[in-house]
Amino acid sequence: MNMHPTPLISLSLPVHIGFMIISLIVLLLCYKAKKQLHQLLLLAAILSSGLIYFVQPGISFYILAFEEIALFISVIVCMIVESRKAKTKAANAKHKAQRYAEGDNK
Repeated sequence: MNMHPTPLISLSLPVHIGFMIISLIVLLLCYKAKKQLHQLLLLAAILSSGLIYFVQPGISFYILAFEEIALFISVIVCMIVESRKAKTKAANAKHKAQRYAEGDNK
């Protein structure tokens, strides 16, 4: 009897590497344009996901799983923090523009 669940989608190593290369290119281009930390963390998580093919079942498998979960949680936290900073910056710029416009009208 098979005790391990069969994944819905099973990627071969070459296909996984292909997706990793595409992700590498896209995320590096995004990082070059915006310089946001979550892009680097996501890149690290995606690249380390390829290790799943080389890790033996046991403690190293669980360490890799924990690392992936920690990286994805870090990505989410960084995205929230960066989003809040961007909203604050936009609100400050809008407020400054309104004050400038009011100064011109007087």
